[in-house]
Amino acid sequence: MHGLMDLPGNKLELGRACTAQGFRSGIAIALLWKGIGRYLSETKSQFLFGCGSVKTVDPVTIARLTKYLKLKNYMQVMPDVHPTPKFEVKDLHSLMRQEILAEIDDPIANLVPSLLSSYFKAGAKVVSMPAIDRAFKCIDYLTVLDTAQITDAYEKRYKPC
Repeated sequence: MHGLMDLPGNKLELGRACTAQGFRSGIAIALLWKGIGRYLSETKSQFLFGCGSVKTVDPVTIARLTKYLKLKNYMQVMPDVHPTPKFEVKDLHSLMRQEILAEIDDPIANLVPSLLSSYFKAGAKVVSMPAIDRAFKCIDYLTVLDTAQITDAYEKRYKPC
């Protein structure tokens, strides 16, 4: 397996969604996922992909978080998928070698946003090193969900009727 576009079947990119503050609830998210499930079915798309953003630009924190994601098996880096050079986190591999992660339950896990955590629970994987977004003061992990590998709990919840 090389790059994302080399994967078989249709791919669907998920971007940011915005819900009015008074309507932000579990029901709104469930309806959104139901709609995505229906669209996946109608377009026969197998892969969902998009960015999982984390609010940090601190290189040491990024190194620790990336190392944590690898230890938890949330990363499956594709060799040909990487950030554009101007968005790479400088010296990330070196920092990851230097940073010591005491255990898999490291408090760095608290930085993983709930949306990205839910992607992992569904079976998604991060497929590249993070890209730094200085304008939004965050990093973005390219995240892919193979719908053929979706966990049973998510399939039951969001499968279209």
